[in-house]
Amino acid sequence: MDEVTAYMSGTMMRYHFEAENKTADSFQLAYKTGNGNEAILYSFLRSDSTLYSVIDTELISNSRLIIDYLKKHYTLVSASDETSYQYCFTTEDRSMVITTMKVSDVCFNVNYSFVY
Repeated sequence: MDEVTAYMSGTMMRYHFEAENKTADSFQLAYKTGNGNEAILYSFLRSDSTLYSVIDTELISNSRLIIDYLKKHYTLVSASDETSYQYCFTTEDRSMVITTMKVSDVCFNVNYSFVY
């Protein structure tokens, strides 16, 4: 968790801390930009602070650049039609699954799920 907070404050300066949410099993850190459309949600296991999920909400206008990057650096598992922005990627060792999905006319999510 300390690595995430250091990364967000040092590298991702256009994002600001928004909220922390705790449940019995996990906790989440939420960051967003000033325009409110872009955000990142980090989810950690409460037992040992292991990062298990990152949801990155991006502008649709950046979708082609992001999806092309994912295609270049990860293994494409499945792809839907271009209008839904639904893709699934994985790392070579299958330790991470990345999915994308349109959530509005303005934004789409990139979800990074870590498999342990």
